[in-house]
Amino acid sequence: MNFTAHPPTRLFQLVEQSNPSLFCIHTLNYKVALSFITPEFPSENNFDNFLKKSSNFAITKEPDIFHPTATKYTYAVPVQTSDSFLRLPSPLFNNECTDHNPVGFLVDQVFQCNRRIIMEMCKVDQTLSMDHYSQPKILARPNSGREIPIKVLFVFLKSLNKTVTRLSQIDDFLPPTFVTINGLEVCTNVVLKLKYRITYTEAGEITKADVRFLLGTVNSSMLPIQQQFQVQFLQENIKSFRLSGNPGYLPGLPLLAGFEKDSVIIQSINRYGQFTILHSTLQQDCLLLQELRQTVFFDYDVMSGCKLRLNETINCRLVAKRLKNLLMGRSFPQYVSSFGNSQSHNLHEWVPIHFSTLAPLKRREPCLVPVIFEIKVKWTKFGSLINPQAQITSVTAKMISSFFSQTELANGRTIEISTMVNFVDVSAPAKAGYKAKPTIDAKLPSNFFFPFV
Repeated sequence: MNFTAHPPTRLFQLVEQSNPSLFCIHTLNYKVALSFITPEFPSENNFDNFLKKSSNFAITKEPDIFHPTATKYTYAVPVQTSDSFLRLPSPLFNNECTDHNPVGFLVDQVFQCNRRIIMEMCKVDQTLSMDHYSQPKILARPNSGREIPIKVLFVFLKSLNKTVTRLSQIDDFLPPTFVTINGLEVCTNVVLKLKYRITYTEAGEITKADVRFLLGTVNSSMLPIQQQFQVQFLQENIKSFRLSGNPGYLPGLPLLAGFEKDSVIIQSINRYGQFTILHSTLQQDCLLLQELRQTVFFDYDVMSGCKLRLNETINCRLVAKRLKNLLMGRSFPQYVSSFGNSQSHNLHEWVPIHFSTLAPLKRREPCLVPVIFEIKVKWTKFGSLINPQAQITSVTAKMISSFFSQTELANGRTIEISTMVNFVDVSAPAKAGYKAKPTIDAKLPSNFFFPFV
């Protein structure tokens, strides 16, 4: 800027430099760059030749991709197979399934997504076949030659009427098949759920892998189908549970819970499945919901639910039983760990869950169903002011029911069934503490003051 001018003006200067030595070519490995080649444009006559040339670059097989020469698996490194990576389908932003998500070592994941299929083509759709997910062979170590097969441990079959049965013997994989049953076109043996369990050693080597399947029968009214995929890593010869804090709970980590037996707490191996609530889905009908659960995380308030259509044709007693099982799950825990690292054999470190029910006084209305499942977790800050630790002090679970009259049933009414989890900080105000004054504990001989006393 030229401030001597009135008004001040901005000065511009154009400098032209040739090869300012910002960088130089050290090695030239592309000889064609030394000469100019007239580009060839595609036409009707040479299009096939262009396609063959470009396909070599566009369709690159994954085994040709360079992998680092690692000797062991480390956290989040993709698990390699004999021809690629082990993949776990995951949802896109629109909840559609994508099959390009590699499994990261030691990264436990659970995904649920929707998949659009063509009924008549289900037999050739690999994403529906259990063979597609159990066929890969995992490399024990990255870039090694030792392969670990994936063993099919369990196969469950789900029918159109929601009944689930377990195959007693697994001789061969069951391919998806398009058939007609009583005039209804269906696809059988479609993968609805799968769970990988991968066992590893402390040295970062995979020693075993197995998979569990839930195969179902679907028809056109169930499209798009909903699939669930899970992977879990287990360390070999280790039965301890991962912590949710040390010692106090950390926000965002799951609540640890279990059942008491012989003064010892029995916990599920999956810490994300120890304390769960009903998971809301796009399919909000309570009677059609599958028993899909979501984990309760420390200090994360959450609310979920579904809708129920009441009419005079329903059996209220059966509906009430179904809703209670839906809200509480198959096995609601008895105790919650007070700290994030409580040991299962120390029963005094576990807080009992106080369960109660609340319903209006007995009335003549014929229908009584649970409508709200309320869980309240009280916690406090324990320890020093510098580094306080979160400690759970009490847990209450309340099932609130409501009556519905014959008139409401006759007219038809839609009600909301909800689960609420609320974390309450009950910490007392912090107070500064001071050490007690020292006392002198001295004993004198009996004649110390002789002859004065």
